[in-house]
Amino acid sequence: MYQKMSLRQEYSLVYGKDLFRKEMSQVWLEHVRKMAGYLEAKRVSECGARSLWWACDGEESFGAWKRMLCRSRWCPVCSGAETKHLWNYLRYRMREVTAAMHTGIRFWRWETTLPYEFRELVTMMDGIDRFTAMSVDWFESYLRRRLKITDSVKLLTMVVPQWWGSKEPYGNGKFDPKHVHCHGVTLCFGWEPEVVSDGSVVRPARVVHFSRRYLEDSGIDVKGFPSRFVEARSSWRRVLESEYGEMQAEDVDVKIRYEEGWDQWNHRSAYMLRSPVKDFSEWADANGEKAVDLEWAREAMSARAGKQRVRYYGALSPKSQSPDSPLMKFIGLRLSNRKQYNREQKRVFCPNGHEMHVVYSVPPDLTVKLIAENEPFIVLLPPWIRVRDSGG
Repeated sequence: MYQKMSLRQEYSLVYGKDLFRKEMSQVWLEHVRKMAGYLEAKRVSECGARSLWWACDGEESFGAWKRMLCRSRWCPVCSGAETKHLWNYLRYRMREVTAAMHTGIRFWRWETTLPYEFRELVTMMDGIDRFTAMSVDWFESYLRRRLKITDSVKLLTMVVPQWWGSKEPYGNGKFDPKHVHCHGVTLCFGWEPEVVSDGSVVRPARVVHFSRRYLEDSGIDVKGFPSRFVEARSSWRRVLESEYGEMQAEDVDVKIRYEEGWDQWNHRSAYMLRSPVKDFSEWADANGEKAVDLEWAREAMSARAGKQRVRYYGALSPKSQSPDSPLMKFIGLRLSNRKQYNREQKRVFCPNGHEMHVVYSVPPDLTVKLIAENEPFIVLLPPWIRVRDSGG
């Protein structure tokens, strides 16, 4: 019998002298000041400087301190925390679904890109949404053609659109810094609902597994050289030209790769879900005072702030994952939604199993004193609070 995963987050108890707090670089804080103002930069600089006293409901009155995050969308630490929460929820959904279907995690990771000549045609809001939908339709159609998957089988796809480059998020000064592309994952199995005719079940519902073979197509590319995924690239080119017009570039770039196992899934999903703040701040830290396009950086980090980062399609869509859907009834699974999951993740319990609650907060100067006095702190290990290295 399948056992559901616990939603409770595992916190640790670490004493003050073993805590490590990430210090914001002055370069990044100066970028934030220019993009969002002095008060926002000050807020980011004080992330983790204040502390909250938490106490439990048990008779032993256990208590400990917990660092306060600033919750600014310009903060790399809080951005990492939000990404971690999103990644945890996605992993929870994938583990629940694959376990209930009695299968391991096998998937195709794929990526679509937009040529430079079309970038001005794609707006940050509706344009990127349209590009995302086009990418999903293209890959699922390609997959069905290559593996001869019928339309009655629902695929399980998730996709994350991105509009900046991880290596040069501010741009390289030569081209438009907007780099629109989509990272997608499609699982190597699908769901086929039952077929009913005249009140009788003609074909029962089933999970359909796909072979990894025959997806890759090899041939001669547009330059006359042997190449992989020739059909995939040519079909993606047709999609782009039907939407944006004739293309001047000789070829387009798409990437498709088969992977399996939770290590591969964890690595891929973490890369897909990273926020623009992470890439922009890391580049600023590494390149110091180099001149950058802050107007583009502000747009990249704020234009789609209210948009959903991950899109789910087919049997992974919210409708298919709802408790009363045929799929959930077939596999006997009831998933917690994002709000329920987050509420459960935020609960903190003492070592004796009693729930803890916030009692009061203290300012930065007292937090420094608490750390120096080696007071106990409740921490959630990487990415935002870490324990010092043994030599630290």
